[in-house]
Formats: sequence, structure tokens, C-alpha cells
Amino acid sequence: MSSPTSTPASYSRETAIKAITSFYIFLASNIPGLSPEEVKYAPPNGWPELVNNAALLAPLNKTDPVIELIRHLPCLQPSCDLTQIAPETSAINYTSSSVRWSLGNKSIQGSLEPYGAGKIPPHVAVLTEGSRYGSWLLLDTEQGTVTDYIQFEKPERDTPGPDDEGHWKAYHTLPVQEFFDEWKDKYRSLEWVILPDDVDDGVRYRFDGETDEIRQIYKEHGWPENFRKEECRIALKEWHEKNKM
Repeated sequence: MSSPTSTPASYSRETAIKAITSFYIFLASNIPGLSPEEVKYAPPNGWPELVNNAALLAPLNKTDPVIELIRHLPCLQPSCDLTQIAPETSAINYTSSSVRWSLGNKSIQGSLEPYGAGKIPPHVAVLTEGSRYGSWLLLDTEQGTVTDYIQFEKPERDTPGPDDEGHWKAYHTLPVQEFFDEWKDKYRSLEWVILPDDVDDGVRYRFDGETDEIRQIYKEHGWPENFRKEECRIALKEWHEKNKM
């Protein structure tokens, strides 16, 4: 059974932002359907819509380090083809109109916090939305770690149990940088593959005939060392048109 963290971790906002940004740049540089221009960066003082309206994030009931992290998170341009960054998983854009609606209506559970995880503490930032089958990434600003909570997946550890407020801690946890490096490796190895333009199932991860065909298209276009990104995007689009229901 693995330990909660592989190496001792400590939190800094700069390290967290750097790790998240590096992951987005990796996707933008390597994945068909996404370009580096579609990664958007917060100004030095944070996103103005979050800084100038201090009351907006109040319903989250988070600590100052979490609020400052959220104000400085990079994001993917809403109009880009990539809607998922991992299987069944979308990044939460705290500047978006949908998040403003959830905050304004105090509709936090299920949209900005997961069900079944126990109580998410004020010092933990929620980075992604995973519904029931995807990843809710929980960044602990006291420990400097990211936990991958998946509601309908068995946790990595037996404790804390399902009835415990800290149940989320039983799931896969790593220091921030190591966590996002691990996600990059899932793409490099083609364990995960992205099918551009597929809004509902954009990141494939199953080992079945259909997904293996997608993996083969990546390989045929030089993945990873000599990858012909645009040619691969066109081939994937043609495959999708031919095979979609």
C-alpha cells in the first residue's frame, strides 16, 4: 500500500501555479486541438474579476492562501476544443459565468465540491470538477499536496473511511509538482489519449479496441519524439467522424 506522499512536501503558491501552468503548457504544446495561445495567465495581482469583487468567493469559505491561489490560477480559453484535461474531468475556471452562478446561488456541492468526500477543509482548494467518475483535484495548502478524489473509485487507503470527514485523504495523494508530472506521464505513455472535438468523452483511457485505434493514430504520427501534431489532429477528426454514433 502506497504512502500518502512520496517525498516530504511544503506549500508555496508559486510552486503550485508553476506546476499547474506547466501541465497546461504540456497539453497545449503536445495535444492536437489545443494551442499555447489558449492557455490564459492571471495578471501579477490576480484575475481582476476575482480581486475587485472580494465577496464573490466568500461562499467557498476558504482560507486566504486558497483564495489567493484561486485568484492566480491559469485557465484554458473557454472556446478551445479541449473541454477535459483528464478522463471525465474538467478544470474549474473560477472567472467563468457558470462558477459565478454557482457562487451567487451558493450551489457548491456537486459543482465546486464533490459529493461523498467528507468535509473539504477551508485550507483545501478544489481545482477540477469530476462529477461521479472523474477526478476532483484537491490541493492542500497546508501540506503542499494534491489529492485525486474520484467518487466512484475505490480509495488507495482504507482510512479515513467513508463515514469520516476526512475520507478524501484516503485517495491518491502526491506533492503538487509530482502529481502533475504523473499526469503528464499518463499522456506520454498513451495511457490517456485525447480525441479533439469530443465534448463528452475527450480523454480516453480504457484499453479497448476503439481507444487502441486512437493510440495507434498517435503512434503513426510520430508520438512522442517526432510528433506531427496538426496531421494527427486531422487524422483523429476523420476517425471521429467515421466512428461516432
